[in-house]
Amino acid sequence: TKTASVNVVTQANQRINYTVTIINQGNTDLGGMSISDPFLGGSGGLTCSPVSPGGTLSPSQQTICTGIYTVTQGDLNS
Repeated sequence: TKTASVNVVTQANQRINYTVTIINQGNTDLGGMSISDPFLGGSGGLTCSPVSPGGTLSPSQQTICTGIYTVTQGDLNS
Protein backbone atom coordinates (compact mmCIF):
# COMPACT_ATOMS: atom_id res chain seq x y z
CA THR A 1 0.00 0.00 0.00
CA LYS A 2 1.06 3.61 -0.54
CA THR A 3 0.09 6.49 1.73
CA ALA A 4 0.87 10.21 1.55
CA SER A 5 1.46 12.72 4.33
CA VAL A 6 -1.02 15.20 2.81
CA ASN A 7 -4.44 14.87 1.20
CA VAL A 8 -4.46 18.20 -0.62
CA VAL A 9 -1.62 19.84 -2.54
CA THR A 10 -1.73 23.63 -2.24
CA GLN A 11 1.49 25.00 -3.73
CA ALA A 12 4.58 24.31 -5.79
CA ASN A 13 7.61 23.09 -3.81
CA GLN A 14 5.32 21.41 -1.27
CA ARG A 15 6.93 18.20 -0.08
CA ILE A 16 4.86 15.05 0.17
CA ASN A 17 6.21 12.20 2.29
CA TYR A 18 5.17 8.79 1.00
CA THR A 19 5.20 5.46 2.80
CA VAL A 20 5.02 2.26 0.77
CA THR A 21 4.42 -1.04 2.56
CA ILE A 22 5.20 -4.28 0.73
CA ILE A 23 4.09 -7.62 2.19
CA ASN A 24 4.89 -11.08 0.84
CA GLN A 25 1.52 -12.80 1.21
CA GLY A 26 2.70 -15.94 -0.57
CA ASN A 27 4.36 -19.05 0.79
CA THR A 28 7.74 -18.76 -0.99
CA ASP A 29 10.58 -16.27 -0.85
CA LEU A 30 10.33 -13.36 -3.29
CA GLY A 31 13.82 -12.58 -4.54
CA GLY A 32 14.88 -9.47 -6.42
CA MET A 33 12.13 -7.28 -4.99
CA SER A 34 11.56 -4.17 -7.09
CA ILE A 35 9.36 -1.09 -6.80
CA SER A 36 8.32 1.14 -9.66
CA ASP A 37 6.92 4.58 -8.90
CA PRO A 38 7.56 7.41 -11.37
CA PHE A 39 6.98 10.11 -8.75
CA LEU A 40 9.55 8.65 -6.39
CA GLY A 41 12.24 7.89 -8.96
CA GLY A 42 11.58 4.16 -9.22
CA SER A 43 13.35 2.34 -6.41
CA GLY A 44 16.23 4.84 -6.42
CA GLY A 45 14.15 7.47 -4.63
CA LEU A 46 13.05 5.15 -1.83
CA THR A 47 14.66 4.11 1.42
CA CYS A 48 13.46 0.67 2.52
CA SER A 49 13.85 -1.33 5.72
CA PRO A 50 14.38 -4.08 6.64
CA VAL A 51 14.58 -5.31 3.00
CA SER A 52 15.97 -3.02 0.30
CA PRO A 53 15.06 -3.21 -3.41
CA GLY A 54 16.85 -6.19 -4.92
CA GLY A 55 16.57 -8.10 -1.65
CA THR A 56 14.43 -11.08 -0.70
CA LEU A 57 11.13 -11.00 1.19
CA SER A 58 10.32 -14.19 3.10
CA PRO A 59 6.72 -15.40 3.42
CA SER A 60 4.66 -13.04 5.63
CA GLN A 61 7.58 -10.60 5.83
CA GLN A 62 7.03 -6.94 5.12
CA THR A 63 9.27 -4.04 4.31
CA ILE A 64 8.47 -0.35 4.59
CA CYS A 65 9.82 2.17 2.12
CA THR A 66 9.74 5.94 2.38
CA GLY A 67 10.28 8.65 -0.21
CA ILE A 68 9.69 12.34 -0.74
CA TYR A 69 8.15 14.02 -3.75
CA THR A 70 8.37 17.79 -4.28
CA VAL A 71 5.37 19.22 -6.10
CA THR A 72 6.15 21.25 -9.23
CA GLN A 73 4.20 24.09 -10.79
CA GLY A 74 3.56 21.74 -13.71
CA ASP A 75 1.81 19.33 -11.33
CA LEU A 76 -0.53 22.11 -10.24
CA ASN A 77 -1.19 23.23 -13.82
CA SER A 78 -2.27 19.77 -14.98
